[in-house]
Amino acid sequence: MNTTRKVWVALSAMVVLAALACQLHGQTNPATRAARPGRRRFIQTFLAYQAAGAKLVPGDAQRLAKFDLINFGRFRHGEINGDTYAAVRALNPSVQIYIYQHGPDVWVQTGGYEGGSFTDEMDVARLNNIARFNNARGHSMGNLNIDNPDLFLLTAEGKRCHTYHRDYRYLMDFGSEKFHTYWLEATAADILDRPWAGDGIFIDNTAAMQWGYECDTPAKYSTDNKWVPGMHKFQLGISALLHARGVKLWTNTCCTPSVRGNAEWLALDAEPDPPDLLGEEGAFAHGWGGNKFYPENKWKRQVDVMGKLTRCGATMFCHTSLAESASGIDQYKKPVTYWQTLYYALGSFLLGKNDELNNAYFYFFTRSTGLTRIYWYDEYERIDLGAALGPYQVTRFGGTNIYWRQFERGYVYVNPTNNDVSSISLPAACKQLAHETINDHPVRLPDIKSIDLKSHHAAILLKSAFAVDLGAIP
Repeated sequence: MNTTRKVWVALSAMVVLAALACQLHGQTNPATRAARPGRRRFIQTFLAYQAAGAKLVPGDAQRLAKFDLINFGRFRHGEINGDTYAAVRALNPSVQIYIYQHGPDVWVQTGGYEGGSFTDEMDVARLNNIARFNNARGHSMGNLNIDNPDLFLLTAEGKRCHTYHRDYRYLMDFGSEKFHTYWLEATAADILDRPWAGDGIFIDNTAAMQWGYECDTPAKYSTDNKWVPGMHKFQLGISALLHARGVKLWTNTCCTPSVRGNAEWLALDAEPDPPDLLGEEGAFAHGWGGNKFYPENKWKRQVDVMGKLTRCGATMFCHTSLAESASGIDQYKKPVTYWQTLYYALGSFLLGKNDELNNAYFYFFTRSTGLTRIYWYDEYERIDLGAALGPYQVTRFGGTNIYWRQFERGYVYVNPTNNDVSSISLPAACKQLAHETINDHPVRLPDIKSIDLKSHHAAILLKSAFAVDLGAIP
């Protein structure tokens, strides 16, 4: 044989031997695994960075590029060398950038970083809603207050509904097609036709049910049977209008712990042209009013809904009231730590994510500082258990449900109950991954064949046979 042919024969033999070796060790050929439809990263992440966060600087581009999705205020566009998006996309061309915008409410004046400035007078780059209370800003339908009073929702007493009970924020008629048209023209003028337009729009305050959105009760949507269809219509109406412009939509739909809210996620997903992404602002664990964990049945609804979505993606905002690395007490009077909550939320996410479509995204932050930091954890890059080998399973230990899922290279176990469970036998010898040792090479971690799983804890485990697969860690 000539030299070229010898080289090709040798390479072919190496590929065959590698594939056989992978099969013998229960692996999928890495090249095949990378080519699976929808598979990009084991843990897909997103960032929500609000206005109170520090001004972005060139050094932030590297961290921003780690995320799959970014939710920005429009004024962030020029902060890094005049074009933040270009700086980030140069490092991660596939990153998706969504611009923050309020949906069914309008502000007369801000109550935050602008110090109460009237939105009608603000620079459009600093707005986060359609504004136009008395200033139409060139809108063909005029301003809202004088020209379109019918778009304001009223209470049973005939007063305009406020949101968050602030006298400068009003709730608009989100089920009205006229409002959809008004909203799109304003959003197009302020965002879509501007240099800061991204890949899509993130719309806040689109809670599927009224309890998920603090506001005065509108007479028109006074019950769930009226509110849910109205908000459903808003999401679909805006989705169609934005998609016609080639723009994606991410809505803060929430309410997945409840039966009705959970069903609404699936109802939206069943529509032919739904939002691209649905957001749950408090997933698995949350920091509203303390360090909280959902009861098992509500937690399970959040886990399950991710795997059922086929048209929409799921974005799961998880949080705690604890400062980073701090400890405290949860609502059950049990000790809780920041890192415990992160692993519990992450384990819950991994149990339920749709592994074939890979359409779920994770975010964890502390409410002690809010969405004002670029929260990134080494776990997002260090943990990769490969493809799931099926949906999660439930095993009872002394009457307590333990949820677990097997992946090619490991397991995830979660205890969403108030009971501690000891001596859970593992199907194979494993290395337990933890925040304290996440940057250690896995081969240095001890082999374990069983775990103890306390209340509201998760265990993320790498099969010992695959410890060398995380290799590039010194």
